[in-house]
Amino acid sequence: MVEDPGIDPGTSRDTSKTKAVETFPIPNNQHDVRSFLGLCNYYRKFVKGYAKIASPLNRLLTKDTPFKWTTDCQNAFDTLKNALTSTPVLNFPNFNKPFIVSCDASGSAIGYVLSQVGDDEKEHVIGYGGRALTPAEKNYTVTEQEMLALVSAVAYFHVYLATNKFTIYTDHKALTWLQTIKHTNSRLIRWALKLQEYKFDVIHRLGSRNQHCDALSRRNYEKQSEQTKVLTEVTFIYPGETLEQITNSEKEVPIFSLQDISSLQKQCPYFGPIITFLQNGTLPDDKKRAQAIPYETSQYELLNDTLTNLEDAQLKSKTYYDKATKIPNFKVGDHVLLKQEKVQIGKKKKLEPKWTGPFSILENRHDLIYKLLNLKTLRPVKSFIHANRLKAYKDPNDFRPPPNLLKDNEALNNEPGNINQPNPDNLNEDLNQTENQENNSQSDAEESTSNQGQNKNDEWYEAIKLLKLKWISGKKYYLVQWKDNSNPTWEPQENVSEPLKIAFHSEKARKRLKRRR
Repeated sequence: MVEDPGIDPGTSRDTSKTKAVETFPIPNNQHDVRSFLGLCNYYRKFVKGYAKIASPLNRLLTKDTPFKWTTDCQNAFDTLKNALTSTPVLNFPNFNKPFIVSCDASGSAIGYVLSQVGDDEKEHVIGYGGRALTPAEKNYTVTEQEMLALVSAVAYFHVYLATNKFTIYTDHKALTWLQTIKHTNSRLIRWALKLQEYKFDVIHRLGSRNQHCDALSRRNYEKQSEQTKVLTEVTFIYPGETLEQITNSEKEVPIFSLQDISSLQKQCPYFGPIITFLQNGTLPDDKKRAQAIPYETSQYELLNDTLTNLEDAQLKSKTYYDKATKIPNFKVGDHVLLKQEKVQIGKKKKLEPKWTGPFSILENRHDLIYKLLNLKTLRPVKSFIHANRLKAYKDPNDFRPPPNLLKDNEALNNEPGNINQPNPDNLNEDLNQTENQENNSQSDAEESTSNQGQNKNDEWYEAIKLLKLKWISGKKYYLVQWKDNSNPTWEPQENVSEPLKIAFHSEKARKRLKRRR
């Protein structure tokens, strides 16, 4: 036991809970000094003569003063670190009172402090903690990093918080809705589920009042590396082959035969127990190792021709796939459908159509990559699409009735019983009624055209192409070049056929692509 001033003999503090402050690096610039003093200022009420002790460090923060670390600065730095890791700043935990967890995160590290309000109604420290972020964790969003600091703090002080209610203070307000949030990413959901076994409240606190955690999250820690993956290299050695001479790196003894390799495998701490188990069924004394060896033994022995059979099976599978799979080759102007890979949020992919469109091929690049034009919006698709996501489009209105149906209709019309013979007596009356109806309909059409101010009919005139497009009162008009060499005229979009509009917008999109290049 190591005795500490103010602590009863026979007891000591847990050095692992104060390591984050004890190993605080020496400041290299004003920013580091300001960060350390932020930690000290939070507990200055416990340090007698704090202003005098910290004066050498405060002088480094004055304007136009060169940064120079002197002996006085080092003494003040060590004195404040000792004050932060001893009584009265530190105190023993009282499990009959609630705990306080303060946490913070920066772009490179996280820091957290466990504290408790003592009998003097002041907040005392129970322990400090913090660590550097791994390369993967540095890519987290701000909310995820702040949440990581919270989860790490609870896990680090688990022995204190497992059976007690506590309060979490954070300067990130989004975490205050942690227990009621409904829609978020999977990582935050997993962390929220992990915290459900604890009883706690999350309270937002301004960053200016959370400086003690901010300092621990901005100091330099040892770099955290990802878990090292052990890769096993398997070498196949067949009898009768000539082996190159290799050397034992530890003893520098040349190895000439397979017997030497076998003896080294038996001496290996990993392969030795496996070989012994295969030979006589003996397991090592270590229980965990003894439980793993029977499973590893099944993976240790390699069957003959396994690799060759695997390659043959893969090649055979590829051959069958290539025979059954044909990637279509489209031309410019063809109409296609695009396979829909993603759906909008809130919709089920199973209920959405697999193919969207139609689209028109604007450009054909190498490697079966195409530029598309959306025929509904008449705008080009931004990205290029591979042919494996396209299929030919067939217009549902473009079809011919089956030959059997045509024959049945003709036979039905030629049957005598189905022909209505006109009554000679009523023939003149029917003709008179028909003429009157035609006259009435013609007069109604003339009135409607006169009311609209324009002459509309169903007669179509042949056009060569569309020249221009303009908007008039929110309506599209096209300048049409006629085939009879008459002057071009502006026509509304409903008077223009779809093929002409598609050709016009396709050519417009191709010119835009050429200008970008």
